[in-house]
Amino acid sequence: MVLMALFGIRPSLSIRILGFVVLLKLTKLFTKVDPTLVVFASDSHASAIGNMKAVRDALLALNLPITVKDAMRANLSTKRSWSEKFGLIRLLATAQVVVLDDYFPEVYVERRPRGTSLIQLWHAGGAFKKVGFSRKDDEGAPGRWSVAHRGYTAAIVSSEDIVANYEEAFKAAPGVVRPLGIPKTDPLFDRQFIDQNARAVRAKYNIPSEHRVVLFAPTFRGTFQEEAHYPASWLDWHAFSQRPEFTNTTFLVKHHPFIRNTDGLAPALPNVRDVSADRDMTAFLCAADVLITDYSSSIFEFSLLDRPIVFYCPDLEDYSGDRGFYYPLEKYLCGPIAHDQNELAEALAVEHPSLDKVHELRHKFMDACDGNSTERVVNELIIPALRLSA
Repeated sequence: MVLMALFGIRPSLSIRILGFVVLLKLTKLFTKVDPTLVVFASDSHASAIGNMKAVRDALLALNLPITVKDAMRANLSTKRSWSEKFGLIRLLATAQVVVLDDYFPEVYVERRPRGTSLIQLWHAGGAFKKVGFSRKDDEGAPGRWSVAHRGYTAAIVSSEDIVANYEEAFKAAPGVVRPLGIPKTDPLFDRQFIDQNARAVRAKYNIPSEHRVVLFAPTFRGTFQEEAHYPASWLDWHAFSQRPEFTNTTFLVKHHPFIRNTDGLAPALPNVRDVSADRDMTAFLCAADVLITDYSSSIFEFSLLDRPIVFYCPDLEDYSGDRGFYYPLEKYLCGPIAHDQNELAEALAVEHPSLDKVHELRHKFMDACDGNSTERVVNELIIPALRLSA
């Protein structure tokens, strides 16, 4: 229970974390920090994606005299081999810079060596669902004395207006959270990139050229990553997708990556495609004419494309009470809200909806995103943190 309170971990992980702490402490006694080593670490994806990929690729393209290493696994349930565990311990003990994009319990258990950097490229733009210490007393919140998220030397957000929200979430001192923008959004300012990805998605999933593309991308339900799910009963795809008004519509169904089993959530139908296994959300945003979501941060990225958003929230009252939002829901509702599939069909039937509220959302939550976020993160956070010879 002590480990759970301190590190924000579940009891099932406590013994493993305790052993990790001991080995990490011992390794630090017999190793030195490599001033040119940058480690990209994740417990939610097996290879670099999103912000991490954008920054990693840009850093490597500079051909600096540095070493870049990865320490990633698909999710918290994926077991590391002993060699991978020892490799991770050595990397954390010797890295000058460790870069994260989500919760990563292994890095919170031991204080980083003096003079090194721990940089959080939080994977989501905006500030929608409360995270970290902002969650206060709900089941998934870190304990009062938890060290989870503490110790970041820098963290990025998508707008000046939400700096205070993430200072609270990470228990961060003033100046740690910086509105440098979200690197993965940079391509959304490139018209050629948008058009190429839209064409690629249509080709890959055999979408007729005359079809409107509707992306259904809700967030998961459940407190912890291991119990993530989405109730299949909330949307009867057999009845919904075959309505006459959707004759020329293809639905792309993309469930949250925490949901590892999507059986029954997107049945094989003529105009429904289950794209959940593909982690490249940006490509699907480029292809979508309309986004259907609920409490997902995808609304912030999609707002950069000036396209309509529909909210599908059958559990609105329960969800908002259990998890909580940073701002009143009205701040996020830049499109119609539906509570059942009939209301959802009606919302999708609206032709040429106003985008005024989409623009308001973008201004408040994504004002620091301008196509140059990756460059700022590399030049203002990563390179200054390294000890490179003149």
